[in-house]
Amino acid sequence: MKHLLLIIICLIILTGCSKKNDASKQPLIVGHWDYAKDSVSTYFADTLFNTSITEAQGSYYQFNADGTGLIYFNPEGLTSNITYQVNGSNLTIHFAASRTNSGIAIPAYTAIPKITSLTAHQLVIVYDSGIIATNASNRRDVETTTLTK
Repeated sequence: MKHLLLIIICLIILTGCSKKNDASKQPLIVGHWDYAKDSVSTYFADTLFNTSITEAQGSYYQFNADGTGLIYFNPEGLTSNITYQVNGSNLTIHFAASRTNSGIAIPAYTAIPKITSLTAHQLVIVYDSGIIATNASNRRDVETTTLTK
């Protein structure tokens, strides 16, 4: 009986020590993400009015492991330092105040897009403006940004 107890204790110790700690594994979002395409769909009174698709070549998002990062928008030449946090499918991005290359000031703001897809090579996030009241009807803009590594 003592030998059986000793064997069980040894197995528990050995299996407990053999597990590797994955705390050093980086979240998938960390890294440099290039713009693949950006589409904006405009709705009036819940009816799709227009969709425009752009390819912002040279634009990118940089997400660092410490929750900081950088977003560069080309051709405006706008570089924004950011902090970010991922909570489920919500990506909270705090943009620092910045200026475009032409000197236009952009105030600090926070955006909370939804992550609709995140793999090792593709990140898709959706910014939804919510309803904006206008003179004629309610307007809503939905921007879908596709990024690749």
